[in-house]
Amino acid sequence: MQTGKVILTGAGGGIGSRLGKMLLESGHEVLGLDVKPPEDRSVPWHYTDLANRDSVMRALEGASAVIHLGEIPNVHGPYAPDEVFARNTRIASTVFQAAAYLGVGNVVYASSAQVYGCWGPSRVPPIRLLLDEDHPVQPQNAYAMSKVANEGYLKMVAEQTPGFSATALRFPGVTAVWWPWQVFVERLHAHLDERDGLASYVHLEDLCEAFIMALDSPQAGTRVFNVLADDVANLTPIQDYVAAIWPDLEVPEGHPEDGNWASAERIKRDLGWKPKFSVRQAHAELAKV
Repeated sequence: MQTGKVILTGAGGGIGSRLGKMLLESGHEVLGLDVKPPEDRSVPWHYTDLANRDSVMRALEGASAVIHLGEIPNVHGPYAPDEVFARNTRIASTVFQAAAYLGVGNVVYASSAQVYGCWGPSRVPPIRLLLDEDHPVQPQNAYAMSKVANEGYLKMVAEQTPGFSATALRFPGVTAVWWPWQVFVERLHAHLDERDGLASYVHLEDLCEAFIMALDSPQAGTRVFNVLADDVANLTPIQDYVAAIWPDLEVPEGHPEDGNWASAERIKRDLGWKPKFSVRQAHAELAKV
């Protein structure tokens, strides 16, 4: 397990609030940084403007690791696209550079599946399937572009700092944050109208577990992991679903009809992560009641 104080930026958000609690439960010493407190007040927290270099340097003093979530989470809010990009890159570069200066050698970054271009308000088809971490990035909005830029900055810091461990997690929409899991399960049906990420998802608990596993297994250099559920939130067989939306692409032969069209095999292989939540399985169990 990672020893020493873990800084959690964005600790007051939907993901950060749950992750902070899970870090404490797993025995980590945690300090949350945000402009609002975590939902669970048992998580220690400091009000911090993450774009302010002096504030970040003070907050990271004496820490052994950073999990960085604290950015504008999409392009749907009150900020103009250039503001989303400028603020996110300002915050991330400040946090990453402060970590390097202070000898905080383990950073886990919340990136996004939107870097691939198949998720988000504007989308393009993937180049090939199954989509894995080696798939080219093709960001289609300012938020996704900020994530690509921040991954690049983190990689640069890792290359210039001996022993520095940099991990980026790319994940789709997170259920049990913006909508309850039970509602997510109950509304599952066969349809062909969901084009944003073709109904891919990850459960909040599974995502937080991925962050903790990445934190607890640092490795010098840069790693990138997709973090997704094994299935998609659609009862249509994935082969038919892909054919209807992306007719020029084919799901590999033998792929399970309830399987995801994007791959999380790397994090399973390298860290031993495995998603516990399956919307298809939960829906089938609900149907038996």
